[in-house]
Formats: sequence, structure tokens, C-alpha cells
Amino acid sequence: MSGHHAPKGKAFWLCLVAGWGVIVFGILGVLADADRTDPTNLAAWFVGSALAHDLLLAPLVFVFARWLKRIVPDRVRPVIHGGLIVAGSVTMAALPLVLGRGGAPGNASALPRNYPAGLVFVLGTVAVATGLLAWRAETNPGSSSDSD
Repeated sequence: MSGHHAPKGKAFWLCLVAGWGVIVFGILGVLADADRTDPTNLAAWFVGSALAHDLLLAPLVFVFARWLKRIVPDRVRPVIHGGLIVAGSVTMAALPLVLGRGGAPGNASALPRNYPAGLVFVLGTVAVATGLLAWRAETNPGSSSDSD
């Protein structure tokens, strides 16, 4: 990159204000309905998700991407990185369901699906889509940039 550029423009500031407005609205809603939303558990989940991303997902994607750099052509690498990011994010989001967390004893409808099979299906779909996009990038040099 050529350097850091400060955010500017009306669109940036409008989006910033709108984003913070949504955040404040959500926090106030959670606190107003604390008897139903369990703010302490929500805060733990939020912090845990951020830590899982920063301490697990991002480093794994980085290490795997560095390893792939040795064996994957430059043209295909952005597609593979994108597939890894999607697969890692889906796995992190699905993990509590796959592990059976969140169910209610005596309520079979709380977790009514076969979540491990669903995760395998979604990851397979991501792998096929990534493979097709990588094949397209490799066979059609004009479809992707070689900027790496």
C-alpha cells in the first residue's frame, strides 16, 4: 500500500453516525429487555467471538495463506484466500450448533437440525465454488489481477 489515508467525505461520516446509531439502539434494546436478553451472556459471547477471531481464525488463515503462497499461482491466490475466510467464518459461526450448545433439555425443537452434516454441506459448497473460481482465474488470465 502507498500509505494510510484518513477517512473523508460525507458518505463516510453519514455511515459512521448511522452505524453508531444502530449500535446504541441495539445496546439499549438489550438492556431494556434484560430479563429476556441476558446481557451478561451476550457480552461474554461478543467478547468471546472477538477473541476467537483474533486469536484463532485470523492467525490460522494467515499461516495457511503463507503456506499456500508457496504452492498456489499468484492469479489464484486471492480466490483461495477468500474461500478460506468464508470457510473459517462459517465454521466459527456454526461451531456452537455443531457442538450442541444452545439446546434446551426436553425441547427437541431448540436444535432441530443435523448441524454437523449442514456444516459439511456448506463447507463443501464453499470448496466447490472456490475451486470453480480458482479454475476460472487460472484459465482466464484477464479475470483476476496479479497484484501480490
